[in-house]
This record gives sequence, structure tokens and C-alpha cells, in this order.
Amino acid sequence: MMPARWTLNRAGIINVYQYDNETLEFAGGRLLLRGVNGSGKSTAMNMLLPFLLEADTRRIDAAGEQSSILKSWMLSGRDDPQPSGYLWIEFAGPGGYLVCGCGIRANRSSGTVNTWWFITTRRPGVDLALVESRTPLSTDSLKAALGNDGMVFRHDQRGAYRAEVRRRLFNGADLDQHIRLLHVVRNPRVGDRIDEDLAGYLAEALPQLSDNALDDAAQPLEDLEEHRSNVHDLGRTTETLSALRTLYADYARNDLHRRAAATLAVFDDVQRQRRAAAEAIRSRESTATAEQAVTAEVALLVQQRSTITEEISALTDLPAYREGLELDQLREHVEQLGVLARRAEADDERARIRRSAAAAAVTTAGREMVSEHTKLGDRLAELSTVSATLRINPAPDVPALGSSVALLRGDGLLPEESALGGAVTFDATSTRALLAAVRASVDARGLDVATITTALDHIDRLETLLHAAEDRAEQAGTEVISARTSVNEAEVALASRTAQWSTDVGLWCASVDLLPDAPAMTALQASHPIGDLSGLRALLLTTIEHMADHQSSVVAEHRQQVATISAECTERKAVVAELASRTLPATPRLRWQIPVTEKAPTEKAPTVLADLIDFHDHVNHLDRAGIEAAMEAAGLLGATIGSTGIALATGELVVGVGTTAQTAADPLHAYLRVAAVVDGSSTDSMVAALLSSITTDLTNRAAPMLISTDGTFRLGAL
Repeated sequence: MMPARWTLNRAGIINVYQYDNETLEFAGGRLLLRGVNGSGKSTAMNMLLPFLLEADTRRIDAAGEQSSILKSWMLSGRDDPQPSGYLWIEFAGPGGYLVCGCGIRANRSSGTVNTWWFITTRRPGVDLALVESRTPLSTDSLKAALGNDGMVFRHDQRGAYRAEVRRRLFNGADLDQHIRLLHVVRNPRVGDRIDEDLAGYLAEALPQLSDNALDDAAQPLEDLEEHRSNVHDLGRTTETLSALRTLYADYARNDLHRRAAATLAVFDDVQRQRRAAAEAIRSRESTATAEQAVTAEVALLVQQRSTITEEISALTDLPAYREGLELDQLREHVEQLGVLARRAEADDERARIRRSAAAAAVTTAGREMVSEHTKLGDRLAELSTVSATLRINPAPDVPALGSSVALLRGDGLLPEESALGGAVTFDATSTRALLAAVRASVDARGLDVATITTALDHIDRLETLLHAAEDRAEQAGTEVISARTSVNEAEVALASRTAQWSTDVGLWCASVDLLPDAPAMTALQASHPIGDLSGLRALLLTTIEHMADHQSSVVAEHRQQVATISAECTERKAVVAELASRTLPATPRLRWQIPVTEKAPTEKAPTVLADLIDFHDHVNHLDRAGIEAAMEAAGLLGATIGSTGIALATGELVVGVGTTAQTAADPLHAYLRVAAVVDGSSTDSMVAALLSSITTDLTNRAAPMLISTDGTFRLGAL
């Protein structure tokens, strides 16, 4: 996990002094060197800090007493005429690593020392080798090895090197005072007069106070007398207001109780009306569902009626029906279901009439048969005479009627009293046998026999017509019975559906009878003819619309009551707000406590952090008070927003421009947010980075900055 700010991570010494290629590891930015006197602890520290930060070869020695110390480090105890080496230090921070270093080359013959400096994001011993074939790199080789990942500075470019180090590590802040203090405290003789000089050392290291800070500190003192007078006046005002509050509290309490009781009563009434409206809506929905079901059932019955009509039409299209009985009147009877029974009886009567007509036709045929029989008798008599004359044996006798066939008497098709009178019979078998014998005897009499045969064929055709008429009459009777059965079943089903629908309508009418002003309810409770579906549907819709209008008027009245109550509440809130506004006079505020919107347009005071942040809505008052107290004590509320970043009043830079601060655990931005931006997104990002880098967890010791909800704070070493 990368730290939120730059921290010492590693350091290295390559071929300098008595070191070959040594890498020093820092733990949390700290390094402890132990050893006997003269082992090189101080020398190692002199090589690294602050030498690699300020690039001043004259102030390497902590005591400031040695000269040409670099020459001594490179040439003492060596045989190499031109030894070279490197000193480097690595920082870990937000976004990666940064390495600063110095290359040194000494010349024994000329007694000179040459240095060069470098800054890179590549790490020695990891992805950068400063030694090749046991020989430190030259200046040109170092430039080639770094490429675009670093910068190399000559000895005469140390000023540019120092500026780049400060820009990258400290956002360009001035470090001269801190470096001077570091030189003082690392001097071995700093403890000789520590009691007398320490205060001066520390005072010199502190940044100079700004005029704004002095003005902020002096302003409360100047306003002290006025504040005392205000306190005295406020005391008297407090006593007066206390008496007024005591008097008014009882009145306000009683009035609030009375108004609250009235409000609760109105609220209860609104709740009851809402429940009643909801119940009416549910009843309307159930009625609509029932209406849809009834409409579907009526449509089904209409479809069944259409099916029956089609079946009857199919029956009437049969060839036997069209050719034999002419059922046009029966088709009209089936189409009119309302008078089906009477029409069926009329059709039955007509069928009996047609049957009587058929019987009359049979009687006529019988008369014709008698007539033909008479003719046959005459012919046979003639034949008998001829046979007798011709002496043909056997001679044909005239057959007698009444001994062969009963002509349809008593079968229901002929009336009891036939026009033929009595029983008319004819023994056709014996006659045919006799004729056959005669035909065998008198083949020469073919003309006479042919005449008799023709008469017999005519009789057979009449019998065939009679049987066909009987079959058609029987089939027509069967079809009439089937049609009557289908009509009866349809009428029973229709009556059942009508009774069920009437029961459902009655139940619905009973369920909505509690609503006032519904005159159509009584009409709905009575039986309504099933044939008048359109009228009944219109009546139902009218009733439902009446109910909806009634409920709408009730809801409108309730809304009007709610609006009246809301207006009264608004007036009371205005009175309470007016009373709440009568507070103590505003106390003097520091410059950072005055919002930007209240400052004079001509005032050129710097923007402070307090103008740009605000609490989230979910933060309670106790946490707000603790966080505000901690930030004020730490100096963060008065921190100014400048071109280099966010700096405290003491001059310490807490967030620089372009800095990507590491997010701390339980960050402060969970309580605070960026509420305003003065100069664009750069300020927004700096404020957001600062809020993310500050932790609120008291147990988090690794975070450099802490702001707790109980007022505790930690800011660097403070």
C-alpha cells in the first residue's frame, strides 16, 4: 500500500568512502544505524541528507569544519587514478517512486572532483543498474540508461536540480528555513547551549506570520469592549425574553394542544374517507369484472343460438326435406326462438294436414286400382270367353276383390271410412299364377298378356309411391322431434344463465347500497329482461359513473380540508420562524468564518477551505461540532487556496496542485463534501484529495492527518 505523502523508502551508496555497493532500507520512513564510534554512521548520513536535497557540496559535513570532503571520500585509500561512484535516495509516495541521486568522479592527478545529478522514477537495483561490469556508469551512460524516464543535471545546473526536487516532492514550497534548522540540529555542538539557543533556533525555523493572520488575531481584541457591552445588553434581553417565554409558553402549549387535537380529528376523518373511497374503488373493480363475465356468458349463449340456427338450416337443406315436405314454414319457426313451441305445434298441424293429403292420394290410387281391377276383370272375362271359345285350359276366371290385400285400412294413413267402402282385397298371387298358366298355354295371345302385364306394372308403381311417401313422413317426424329437443335444451340453459346473472346483479346492488344518492340501485335489484342487454349495460354504467362522481366530490372536499390545514401549518411555521429569528446578536467572526458571498467585492482576502466545504445532510449535530472543532484547532478551516495548493496559515503545504493523495481508511469525505468551486476543477480536485487523505479513525496510526468526531486531530507531528 503506497503512503499518502512522500516517505523515505531506500538509499544507496556505490563506491564512495569505504562502501562498495550498499543499499539501506527505511522502515516507515525511519532508519536506525548502530555501530561503534568511527564506523561511519555519521558519514553515511552526511552522504544522503540533506546533501541529496540541496546539492550543496560545501555543507556536507554536519560540523561544517571539513573542506574538500568529496575528494577525501573518493581518493583516500584508493589506487584508482579516476574513481567514480553514486549516492542515491528513494522516496515512495502517491502514484509511485521517485529517486534523487548524485554521481561523483575524482581525478587524482589534477586533484579535482566533478559531480552530476539525476532524478528518475526508475528504481536502482530493480529496473535501473548504476553499475556495469563493476564500474559505475558515466554521465553519458546514465543518460542512455534513463532515457525518457529521468533527468540528468550537470554540476553547474544544481539550481535546476534543487527546483525540480522541490517541485516533485514538496510542490515547489520554499524549504530554506527547514534546511537551516536541519543543519543546526545535526551539528554535534548543538547541545552546548541548548537551553539558551533552542528557542531561537525554533523561532528562526518558523515561517513569518502573514498580515492576514495578525489581523485575524487582533480583530477579536479590538472588538472585546464592544462584545462586553453586547453581553450586558444581551443579559438584560435574556431576562426579559425568559419572562416573556414563561408567559407565552403556557398559552402556546395550550393552543398547540387544541390545534393538534383538531388536526388529529381531521386526519382521522381523512383516513376514514380514504378507506371508504378505497372500498368503493374495489367494489367498482369487482362489478366491472362481474360485468365482463356476464357479457362473455351472453356472447357464448348468442354463439350457441347461432350454432343451433346453423344446424337447423343444415337440416332444412337436406334433399329429402326440400323435395318431400317443403319445410319452408318450419325454417321460419326455428329462426324465431321466442315462439318456437307454438310454431312447432302449427308445423305439426300442417304435417297432419299433409299426411291427410297423402292418405287422400293413396285413396285415389286405390280407386284407380279398383278401376283397373274392374278393367282387368273385364279383360279376364273377355279372355275367359275367348278361352272358352278357344277351349283353352285352364280358362281364366275373374278374380274377386277382398281376399288378397287390405288396402291400408286401419294404419293411420287412411280414414276409417274409405271411399272404397268395406275391405278391399285382391289376390294378386293366384291371378299371376293363373295368368302364367294361361301365358304358357296361349303364347299366341301375347298382345292380350302384354296388356295385362302393363296394368300390373302400373299397380306396382303405385305401391312404390305409397311406401316412399310413408318413409318421408316418418323422417320428417323424427327431425321435428330432434329440433324440438334442441330448442328445449337451449331454453333451459338460457333460463339458468339468466337466473345466475340476476342473482349476481342483486348481490352487487346489495353491496353498493350503502352509498348515498344512488337512485338506480333499486332498479338494478329488480329482475331485468335478458333480451334488453344494451339497456341494462347503460343502466350499470350510469350507476358506476354516479358512484365515481360522488367519490370524486368527497375526495375534493378532503383535499380542500388538507389544503386549509396546510395553510394554517404554514402560517404557524412562519410565526415559529419569526420567533426563532429573535436570537442573540451575531458574535464577531474570524475572516475565514465569513462566507465568500458576505465579503465586500473589493476585499481581496484569499479563499479559505471553510468557504469550499460543507457537511453531508446525514451528519448529526454532535459529529458536526466535533469535526468543526478539530479542523479549527488544526488550522484546516483557515487554510488558504493558492496557486501552489492548499496551505495552512503557518505556510505548510498540505495538498499541492496536481497531487493525487492516497485515500485513507474511513476518510473525512464521508462527513464533508465540496460545496463550492472558486477557480475551476483544479480547486475541486485539491479539496477532494485533501478530504480523502484525512482519516477519522483514531486507531489509524499510519495516516499522517486525523480529524475525529470527538474533536481529536493529528496534523503531521502535531
